[in-house]
Amino acid sequence: MNPAEPSDMRGMQVHSAFNQLAINMSAVFSSAFLLQQGLKPAQVFLTYAAVFALRVAMRPLIMPLLPRVGMRNMLIAGTVLIAIQYGCIAFVTGYDWTLVIYVLFTAFSNMLYWTLYHPVFAAAGEAHNRGKQLGARQSISALTGILGPAISGYLLYYIGPWAAFGTATLIALIAIWPLLALGHYPVAKTAPANAWRAGIMCTALFFSDGFLWLGAGMAWSMLLFERIGGRFDAYGLVLALAAIAGALASLTIGRSIDLGHGRKAVALSATLAAIVYAMRALVGGNTLALLAVVVASTVLIHFYTPTFMTAYYNEAKKAPCTFRLQCMAETGWDAGAVLGCLCGAALLGWSYSLQNIIWLAIIPVIAEAVLLRRIYGRNDAS
Repeated sequence: MNPAEPSDMRGMQVHSAFNQLAINMSAVFSSAFLLQQGLKPAQVFLTYAAVFALRVAMRPLIMPLLPRVGMRNMLIAGTVLIAIQYGCIAFVTGYDWTLVIYVLFTAFSNMLYWTLYHPVFAAAGEAHNRGKQLGARQSISALTGILGPAISGYLLYYIGPWAAFGTATLIALIAIWPLLALGHYPVAKTAPANAWRAGIMCTALFFSDGFLWLGAGMAWSMLLFERIGGRFDAYGLVLALAAIAGALASLTIGRSIDLGHGRKAVALSATLAAIVYAMRALVGGNTLALLAVVVASTVLIHFYTPTFMTAYYNEAKKAPCTFRLQCMAETGWDAGAVLGCLCGAALLGWSYSLQNIIWLAIIPVIAEAVLLRRIYGRNDAS
């Protein structure tokens, strides 16, 4: 793989800023929007189980193209498709054919984009600055997490889904611009020696993460939307207020990791995650208590993401083939997400509440802590 230029990381950070803003204007409202369109929580879980199962089935389609097209050009194509996908949810009118179209397009566009985004970001950065770079990305994400939900929640409630999700599509299309200046990161036609074996631990890590976010994580999103009365403007405002707490946390943890304290960061993130998910599972209907849990959840994300992704990107950077490792890891994430969704739907079918489903988080939190400590333990000075 060609060495990265410093400008490539700057380009990826700018791209991430625009795309994160689009995500915070569209994707964070997806489960809430489907609930408002008449789907039951179990049907929302099954919808996203189908999305991630299709991502696994579709991923082999891009393998023959990558050596000829290159990662940068495929990432640009993925950005175009995922931008359109952000607006596609506005078509959905219920548990009908419009949902089928949304599932199919979402599965393919997300599969293409995220399979390319992570290896390009890994290749563009350097291990000694990885935590700082991810901390900066999370700080950008915190800013977009303030603006995106506030703007989109207002547009959804007072104007409608086309205004909110259409704006997200336009912003995501702007994210193509910084990608045009990236270097080319070629992919070998045949897998190098040990290319697949190198991805086993990262695949297990991503499997746990997918199970966490699409099981307990989506249960919390739907519960929160219901608790604030099913209003998009209130939902967006709560997410925006909570995001203010996240920026400083992400910069602090990122610099700590670069100084060789990765395993300490893992311990802190895992402890915070266990506390936050327990708070989510136990919180009642009091507005102030609910807001406190949302703020704590946002702080968790901005500690958790640099800790998780620094370990992953450093593994991907030194792998025999960054792209093939990402394919394995992303497939692991999808499989974990499918399992998390199916568990959520099954538990609802057995009369468990959304709040009880949040306790599923304990399993992946422990699993990720063990795996991350092993990865950081290879080179950590802590």
